[in-house]
Amino acid sequence: MKLHLPIAVLALVASGLALDSSASSSATDKDKDHEHKQKNEPKEKYCKIDAHGDASVYCQTEPGLMGYVLATVREGASYELGCYKEIGNCLYNHCEWYKLAWEGQSCYVNGYYTECDKEKHVKC
Repeated sequence: MKLHLPIAVLALVASGLALDSSASSSATDKDKDHEHKQKNEPKEKYCKIDAHGDASVYCQTEPGLMGYVLATVREGASYELGCYKEIGNCLYNHCEWYKLAWEGQSCYVNGYYTECDKEKHVKC
């Protein structure tokens, strides 16, 4: 009988440690998730459109030169631009395409036509 009591005490202590470590693990996971969200949020949300003398600036359904035109964005207007994608289709050495929400859809504007600082945005 004396032998069973220490085993029962050890089992209780071990289960308490397991509960404590899972609680701290859960808190750590929440902290990591919050940090991940902060890293994935742009530091600069609104960017002006600069047409550089072109008649129109298009927001296309895909990043690159192959997407369909979803909208025309206005010169000098500020838009909330999210993340960006860098692909091989560059305009004047700007290979970044900024994502823009437009009437429930997404479209992309090349970085050449924005006054965005790429360092203040995150990649998609």
